[in-house]
Amino acid sequence: MMRGKTIVARGVLSAALACVVALCLAVGLSACGGAGAQEADAVLNAFDEQVATMPKMGDEEIMELVGSRYWGILEESDVEPTKLCSALFSQLKCSDAQVSFDGSGATVTVTATNVDLEKAIAKLKKRCKGELTSTGLIGLLTSEGQKSIAQTLAPAALDILSDESVPTKTCKAKIRMMRDENGDWVFVDKGDAINCLFGKVDWEKLLTSE
Repeated sequence: MMRGKTIVARGVLSAALACVVALCLAVGLSACGGAGAQEADAVLNAFDEQVATMPKMGDEEIMELVGSRYWGILEESDVEPTKLCSALFSQLKCSDAQVSFDGSGATVTVTATNVDLEKAIAKLKKRCKGELTSTGLIGLLTSEGQKSIAQTLAPAALDILSDESVPTKTCKAKIRMMRDENGDWVFVDKGDAINCLFGKVDWEKLLTSE
């Protein structure tokens, strides 16, 4: 009889231990999930903050992104590059953001609505047809030509981008992020991130095709 009670007691103890182990595992997994969620929130907050700064970029950051040659052309116009930058991102909206982690990095996948640059530049080409033909672009080889073209194109571009009816498009964008030396989440490549938010534009093709 005693032996039977011992077996029952062991069975109850085993079941109790199993419950404790299961409970510990559940708590552990829940804690891991919470940590993962917090990290995802940190990535998304950093992403939102950096996207919000895009329309507010200053001269130095714009110059770094476009390169010294195109910056020189922009400077020849009567339009402030910061105003063009602000207009360029005026329609940017991101939604349905999700985060996936890969090693020490992360990828933010968002639905991005932005200016449709292909249609906007098509409008610009139509408006400034003479300056944007192959013959007209030869003027870029001289400083006077650069100034003349910039003074025509920049105001027209600003006007098109600032118009309420500026064409927009929606795309899925995947933005790579990493931790910097301070442990903050930042874009791996800001230029690539911007291009992704415009739907991966083929700039060379866009600017050279007539």
